[in-house]
Amino acid sequence: MSVYTRVEAAEVVAFLRDYAVGELLELHGIADGIENTNYFVTTSGGRFVLTLFERQADSELEYFLELMVVLADHGLACPRPIMADDGTYLRHLAQRPTVLVERLAGRAIEHPSVAQCAAVGGALGRIHRIGRHVHRRRANERGPAWWRFTADALRAVLDAEAMALIDTEIAFQTALDTERLPRGVIHADLFRDNVLFEGEQL
Repeated sequence: MSVYTRVEAAEVVAFLRDYAVGELLELHGIADGIENTNYFVTTSGGRFVLTLFERQADSELEYFLELMVVLADHGLACPRPIMADDGTYLRHLAQRPTVLVERLAGRAIEHPSVAQCAAVGGALGRIHRIGRHVHRRRANERGPAWWRFTADALRAVLDAEAMALIDTEIAFQTALDTERLPRGVIHADLFRDNVLFEGEQL
């Protein structure tokens, strides 16, 4: 269940006053997802998703919001954040950083076809190219420091042979000279439940 923070319709009505999206008609919690609180929001002006971020700070989210705007501006099927009347995308609801985004059509596919997989591959390539237009930069939070931290956390539960394999691989990866490799935006959270299709169309 991904409704960790419950909000009442009256709270959402007040929140939406800062947006030019019309009056609230429906509010439904979304059961999918594991990290944030999500609601489907239908207003007289359209269909949206309201996300309350449970763990991330405002400063972390600004990068992703800019990325989503840039991707949507370049025609990628990405939910566009809705700008509030004050020109910002990120607001607060129930003491959580909160964003309102367009609700895209389609549904998650449990067993994608070859054509659907090809469509996802094409979209990933476009994300890499379009990502050059994002001005903010973000460090890889799953890089070598995280590898070592996670390996240390696993030492108490894995046997010596498994840990030796992990340690050897971390040593190999960190010895590689990656500084001259190209860098860019990737989709590091690609799961079936966050890719929507209408037929074969992404």
